[in-house]
Amino acid sequence: MPFEMDSNSVDECQCQLSIIDSVVSQHPNTHVTFGGDFNVDLSRNWLNTSLLDAYCGEACVFPIFRIMRSAVDVDYTYHFCMKYFII
Repeated sequence: MPFEMDSNSVDECQCQLSIIDSVVSQHPNTHVTFGGDFNVDLSRNWLNTSLLDAYCGEACVFPIFRIMRSAVDVDYTYHFCMKYFII
């Protein structure tokens, strides 16, 4: 998924969600799991986040972090720590 920075990335986000929806629709009696880097910060009120939330609601898709809470409470799928740079 594209990082939200301009209208082109919003269009690309909508396109990607449409592709996901098409694949899910083609397999109506199948349990589907999809994951990856959705490039959204679920704590922010950004358009791509709203689009993903709206898609999940319409498609009855439930992000796992909203169902289960782990010992480490996070709302992201990737964390980059700057200390790994060697200068």
